[in-house]
Amino acid sequence: YVAAFLRMEQKKGTFELLCRRFVGQAAVPRESLLSLPLLLPPLNEQKRIVAKIEELFRESKTARDALDKIPAIMKRFRQSVLVAAFKGEFVKNDSDGESVERLLGKIALIKQKRLGKKISGVQQSNLPNGDLPNGWRWTTIGNVFDVMMGQSPLGTTYNNKGDGTPLLNGPTEFGEEYPKEVQWTTEPTKFSDKGDLLICVRGNTTGRMNW
Repeated sequence: YVAAFLRMEQKKGTFELLCRRFVGQAAVPRESLLSLPLLLPPLNEQKRIVAKIEELFRESKTARDALDKIPAIMKRFRQSVLVAAFKGEFVKNDSDGESVERLLGKIALIKQKRLGKKISGVQQSNLPNGDLPNGWRWTTIGNVFDVMMGQSPLGTTYNNKGDGTPLLNGPTEFGEEYPKEVQWTTEPTKFSDKGDLLICVRGNTTGRMNW
C-alpha cells in the first residue's frame, strides 16, 4: 500500500520538491522522508486498495502491449488509477476490521521493541486538511517506517563477476518492481531485508522505487 502511495507522490513531483541541492547533485534528506505525509486507511481497506490497483495495472499492461505506440495515454491512465485509489473510490468505506489508531499503536510498539527505547512520534503539524473517507487519517512516513539511508562501498570493492554481495547502488539495478543483480561488492556497508521498500533519493531518478 505504501509503495503505491509513494509512487503516486513521485508522479506528482513530490520527491523533486523535497530535494536539496548540493554541489554536483540533488538529494532528499532523511528528515524530509520521515515527515512526508502518508494517507492511511484501515488495514482491511489497504488490502482491498492494493488488490484493486494490481488488478487494474494488469489490465493496463495488457492494453499497453497493444497500444505501445502511445505511452503518454497509458502513463495518464496509471496515474488516474492511483489518484482514484487514494480518494477511496475503489473500495467500500466501512469501519470493519482494525482501526488506523490501533494499527499505528501496534507499529509504535514494534518499533520501540526493535530500537530498545521509547520513541516519539514524528512532527505532524503540516499534515493536509480536508474531508477523508470514513476511518482514514493522515500520518507521516516516520510514524510507520524506519528510514535507513544507503552508503556506497569503496569503488575498489565493486565487481561484475558475482563475488561478494549484490550491490544496489542506484536505478541501474532497478527493475520494474524488483532489483536486478548487475554488480557486486566484497565489502557491503548496508543491507536490506525481504519486505523493505527501496527508494532512490539522489539525482534525476529521485523517488523511483523497487521492493
